Order: sequence, then C-alpha cells, then structure tokens
Amino acid sequence: MPSLTQLKSKVTERADIISEKEAAAENQDNDDKPIMASDKDDKSLTTEEVKEALDKVIEQFKADARSIESTILKNEFVLTDRTIAFKLLGEMQDERFQKMKPELKGLLKNLLKVNQLEITSMMVKEADTRPKLYTSTEKFNYLKKKSAILTEMQQRFGLETDF
Repeated sequence: MPSLTQLKSKVTERADIISEKEAAAENQDNDDKPIMASDKDDKSLTTEEVKEALDKVIEQFKADARSIESTILKNEFVLTDRTIAFKLLGEMQDERFQKMKPELKGLLKNLLKVNQLEITSMMVKEADTRPKLYTSTEKFNYLKKKSAILTEMQQRFGLETDF
C-alpha cells in the first residue's frame, strides 16, 4: 500500500499534467475563436484579397490531398460586399462544395480577417459551342476543318463519305 506522501506526489504530478493540457487547449481555443468585430476592420473585401486567400486555401487543400475541393475553389466567383458566390459546373461539385462550405468559411474568415462572410454557390450551365454532327458527311467535313491532311488523303485515295 502506497504511503500518503507517495499519493500526494502522484496527485500533484497529475494535476500538473492536467493544467498543462488545459493551457494547451485554451491556447488552441484562442486560435479558433472568432476575432471580435472591434478587433477586425469593417472594410469591404476586394477581389484580389479573396483570390490571395483562396490561393492559400487551395495550397492547404492540395497538401491534404483534397484535389476535388481545390479544383472547385479554382472556379470563377462573384464577390458582392461580403458574399462570395462560386460558379459550379455540376451537381457533384455542388455536393462537395456544400460539405466543405463550413470549413471554407472559417478559413476565409481568418485569412481575410472579417467577422461576417457569406459563401454561396450558383450552378452555371456550360455553353456547348460545338456543332451537332449527325451524318457521316457532317462528321467528316468537321474533321477536315480540324486536320487538313484528311482532305489530301481523301483526294489521294478517292474516298467518298456518302454511303
């Protein structure tokens, strides 16, 4: 059975360990706490500031092997006052964006040193500028425009596209 002095020393050691852990946790909590409005500037955000902050977030995501998220953040965005609206190209990007939105909002708030920030997404339909090719002749003529050697080969070998 341990003596009273041995028990006292063990209790003191454990109390020291607990207080060290609490101090470390408190320091970490202070890093994560939002800075009060009085500590932050109420200036408007600029596109350049947002781009720089996004570049830092993209680098961090790449380091964490989160390539899909970093690709989403490379999309265009629209900045209005304190709202950043990302232009997304599909449902998959929107799903992933919604999952990372809270983390992204916290990171951008800290990097931009702002208290209020809204992050939204908008779906953008990709414009399909390619012509619709239905027949073999249309397809072949389109390819001839892209590669001139096809015209030469057609003449040399006497090829016809009509079947």
